[in-house]
Amino acid sequence: MNKSNTRRLQIILILCIALLALSIGLVSVGKQYKERVNQQASTESLLYLEESLLSFIANLTQIGYQSNLANAQYQEFAGAVANFPNLAGITNIWLINSQGTYLDINTANPHHGYLATYDDTDFASEPINISNTPLWASYFFGANDKAYDVFVKPETALSLTLAIPFISDEERRILAVDLDLSKWVTFAKPNQQLSIRFNEQLIWTNAGEPIATSIERSILNNPELVLRSAVEVDYWLYLLPIPLIALLVIVVYGIQKPITPSYNTRKLGHDTVEALDLLIVETDQQGVINWMSRGAFASLKTFNINEGDLLRKHLTNHPRIVSYIHSSLQGEKLTYQLDESGYSFRIKQQPRRDSNEQIIGLSFIIEDITAQIELENSLKHQQLHDKLTSLPNRQLFEQQLNHDIHRAKRRDTPVAILAIEINGLGDINKTFGHQMGDNALQHIAAALRQEIREEDMLSRFSSDEFLVICDDYQDPIELRAIANRVINRTTTEFTINHQSLTLSANIGIATYPRDSKDAGSLISNAIAAMRHARQSGRNTLDYFSTENAEIVQRKWQLEQSLTNATKAQSFELHYQPIFDINTSRCKGAEALIRWPASTLTPDQFIPMAEQSGLMHSIGSWVLETSLHQLQVWQNTHPNFQYISVNVSVAQLNESNFIETVNSIVQKYPFKAGSVVLELTESIMMSTNNDMMKKLNALTKMGFKIAIDDFGMGYSSLSYLKYLPIDMIKIDKSFLDGVPKVSSNVLICEAIIQMSRALNLRIVAEGIETPEQLTWLAEKGVSTAQGFFFAKALPADQFATFLPKTES
Repeated sequence: MNKSNTRRLQIILILCIALLALSIGLVSVGKQYKERVNQQASTESLLYLEESLLSFIANLTQIGYQSNLANAQYQEFAGAVANFPNLAGITNIWLINSQGTYLDINTANPHHGYLATYDDTDFASEPINISNTPLWASYFFGANDKAYDVFVKPETALSLTLAIPFISDEERRILAVDLDLSKWVTFAKPNQQLSIRFNEQLIWTNAGEPIATSIERSILNNPELVLRSAVEVDYWLYLLPIPLIALLVIVVYGIQKPITPSYNTRKLGHDTVEALDLLIVETDQQGVINWMSRGAFASLKTFNINEGDLLRKHLTNHPRIVSYIHSSLQGEKLTYQLDESGYSFRIKQQPRRDSNEQIIGLSFIIEDITAQIELENSLKHQQLHDKLTSLPNRQLFEQQLNHDIHRAKRRDTPVAILAIEINGLGDINKTFGHQMGDNALQHIAAALRQEIREEDMLSRFSSDEFLVICDDYQDPIELRAIANRVINRTTTEFTINHQSLTLSANIGIATYPRDSKDAGSLISNAIAAMRHARQSGRNTLDYFSTENAEIVQRKWQLEQSLTNATKAQSFELHYQPIFDINTSRCKGAEALIRWPASTLTPDQFIPMAEQSGLMHSIGSWVLETSLHQLQVWQNTHPNFQYISVNVSVAQLNESNFIETVNSIVQKYPFKAGSVVLELTESIMMSTNNDMMKKLNALTKMGFKIAIDDFGMGYSSLSYLKYLPIDMIKIDKSFLDGVPKVSSNVLICEAIIQMSRALNLRIVAEGIETPEQLTWLAEKGVSTAQGFFFAKALPADQFATFLPKTES
């Protein structure tokens, strides 16, 4: 073979070797490029999904607390759901009560609070209690300890379920939202195959079986919930011209030069890291930083960490992490969280090895999770703090109290609870609106915080009640001093929106271990002492005692009995006849309420009903029953003129009082003037524009207005000429002794003369003797009632007094 052929063969051999080397290099570069594309696509997909889910959870949490979902009824719940974002991507929304019932927006079952069934579209399906099923118990009710939980129900395809707890003073509920993943995972890149698995079970995919080189990442740090991503990259057509160009270069410049690899594996790895913007730090065995990615350098710039630094010098405040470094130098892989200077990082730490598998240093993959931790802390803060005042709520307060009691047991020291009730907030709400009431509540919360010790915990326990934990005090006198400061601060006049306001407080104190040895009883005893203090008046202080607690308990039981009686309408109306003195005929009746199941008189249980907010319901029942009875009697006895009904000032103060009365009148219409509403004289002390409008509205409906027990109050008589009053009832106490007691005679004469001057009708109450009746007749009073005529009687016995129809 001549030299020319030999040279030609050499060239061909070299070209083949070069072409083979280039092909291998291209395949290697293609694989690395493919891995980089997959890593980047996987990272972006996970970040997009997590950001959308966390934003969605934050929005739901905000809407839920604004709508008070912990106590919402179905209509309120449905109204809140209408404001939920991305409703098109939601398949079902549940609001689950702690006892196992739930409200469901999308169900076909028409009930709004019911036990779940195995098929909620079938009314005959057997009901089940959610809280007894393993899935709901473990995931839904387990979410009470977290700001949120994410899981998959086994029977639900293409659905991811979020569970968000809402907790108030009265109720604990879970909001469960089923997401249609096909409408949430819409961020796939071209040729990207995505799938989501839960416990290795496929729950969603945008393609067939994912390719083998997929990358797995846990979603929301939940190892059971995994996102798999793979991008099929085919760029060989673009790479094929490269070998031809390489061959041309070889021919032109000579083939004799040795062909060496044109890339450095480590440098290529660094380039890939930079392209993906990953945060990676590499050290040698001594812990000296020998390389940092640009992203890591930028993120760690705050901590003044640079290449060439000894990593240990930056970890002097974290001996735990120094021990982790020693462990990784022995071959261990670790993942941990580092919190420093307001930043939070998740660090995956592993050894670096050379080609001989010898450890030559460490690699740190860093993930900045500051925003995620801040969101979780914010959600946790919302769960444990009152939204209006930002004070600890009942849940956090009870946790701290249990902790303090356990510590007091070890140290043999006392713990005290101050229960503070703020009086007057309800009046501010009614008079100036709830915004002013909220502002006043925020002012009081800030004022209370200033009057207690810095180490004491102040909590908003209910709408107008606050609790304070006081421990490490030396003498009970300190507790009284704190309580007196609180009372003095509360009664100090303050100004909101140019309105001067003044409130008052009642405080109860209970101490550990004298009054109770557990947190729940200690709180109850402090509240019992506070309620007993309330019975003594405003701005009072009381300590817990068994006797006072029994008094409060009895009062509470009576209030509960009264509440139950109101719901069951187990009252009766008795009617006292009202007579025309001149003809001795019955012309009307006064309706008087009775509580047959109780020994309490109306004078005892009516004030209790007003304090408990029950008077509106009781008064509406009295008015409706009286109008119905008036219809019955006037249909059979046309000469029966009118019926009197007592109305409490507490009823008039209700915002919907006129609407309620109007609906009753529509049901039982009456002839104008045949119904008299009797108001106590205190109505003149609380008269304002709103009250005047209500009284005028009543007169337009056909009611007559009477002032009952006239002369017993302290109001100005000048109001009589401004109020739409038709009648005055002289109180029994002034008629006692008439005509023998001269002082009573003078008072009654004055009332009679004043009434005539103002053109007001007069009714005398409590007539018991014929001498009283004769004296009233002489003075021109024509209408009276009292035991002289008859006591109040049930409706069936009253029939004997009804006037006969004249033929």
